[in-house]
Amino acid sequence: MCWGMIGWGWKGLFYVWEIESSEEREEAALAIALLEEGREAEEKRLNEEWKESEEWKDLRTEELAAFSA
Repeated sequence: MCWGMIGWGWKGLFYVWEIESSEEREEAALAIALLEEGREAEEKRLNEEWKESEEWKDLRTEELAAFSA
């Protein structure tokens, strides 16, 4: 359950952010790009590990058998 209210023209308690400068935006974009790059590398590594596992091979065999039937 969620309760709330609207205060017209009232900034409220959570109005704490200031406008971002262009330098802050560039820093944030760079940080996001670095995180994304690390995530992509980790995802690739995990997918390779998964595809080498016995579970993957068993699942693939079952899927191919079900598809051929």
